[in-house]
Amino acid sequence: MIDNPLVTLTLPAPEPGIDDRLVFFGDDLTGRALEVVAVRLPDCLLVIHVQDLQTKFRPYYDQAREEQL
Repeated sequence: MIDNPLVTLTLPAPEPGIDDRLVFFGDDLTGRALEVVAVRLPDCLLVIHVQDLQTKFRPYYDQAREEQL
């Protein structure tokens, strides 16, 4: 899903000295809406967590889904 997300957002670091968070929204192979949070390191993308899409992010996901139609 990270290679072809519906939406990618950058969330600012919560405090100095912490990297910005990249948030990817899309579907898994079964069609379940997911969010993936990661940080970019010098040589890779480190995934922090994957979970079902939270309600607060649903508008971004829904808008991207509508734009696909």
